[in-house]
Amino acid sequence: MSDAASQYTAAHIQVLEGREAVRKRPGMYVGSTSEPGLHNQVFEVSDWAVNEVLAGRAEHIDVALESDGCVRVAIDGPGVPVEAAGHAATQVWKSC
Repeated sequence: MSDAASQYTAAHIQVLEGREAVRKRPGMYVGSTSEPGLHNQVFEVSDWAVNEVLAGRAEHIDVALESDGCVRVAIDGPGVPVEAAGHAATQVWKSC
């Protein structure tokens, strides 16, 4: 083992907090940053939206395949809980 490898300690580990982790390492959370990852996210968000309607917290879901290759999911429910206060009346998720 080289000297450089033996010098690796816990101090070298970078801990990412909150949404920063997802932004910097999306593949760790969706399995892929390519087409299969996009498909997984569309299924996850659509499933969440259907659950919100079944629970009575929303009434309408809009899923759109856009001309630029993006997928947009909009729901009139309370939205995904985040740190920021004051959610919009319609939550929109968009991925390209």
